[in-house]
Amino acid sequence: MVAATSPNISALIAPLTDQAVLYLTQGIGLEALPSHASGSGCEGGFASALEIGGAFHGSVFLAAGEGTASAIMVRILGGDVAAEERPMMLQDTLCEVLNMIVGNTTQRLDEAGMRITVSTPSPVDSASLDSLQHHHQTISTDSGPIVLAYKELT
Repeated sequence: MVAATSPNISALIAPLTDQAVLYLTQGIGLEALPSHASGSGCEGGFASALEIGGAFHGSVFLAAGEGTASAIMVRILGGDVAAEERPMMLQDTLCEVLNMIVGNTTQRLDEAGMRITVSTPSPVDSASLDSLQHHHQTISTDSGPIVLAYKELT
């Protein structure tokens, strides 16, 4: 009996990064490029995560500092929100952006014969990204860095 193996992690990270840059530039209107910056630059910010299954088993994370998350929220909503609603809306914005990125990536992976299933995004503590230094991609935008990260489940 031969054990099934999952595809190389780069087969997930590369299309996630491509779709993130595409969505951030065309969908939101930010200038965005993959970066080789070290560290997340998202300390004290917001993060969202979702679980994936199928060809890959793990969690995909998206994190941004408060300023970057605010710029994205304002562009998506067309304006700011009341101060008391702001933290919840910033978090919801990152969940929606992650959902769009992974949803678009799912189609691309499916076309390559790698089916994945996706859960609904949920808020997470941005400090949880600290343990994911080996499986992350920083995307530089004109509003600040955004980090995509992947944690494999064993």
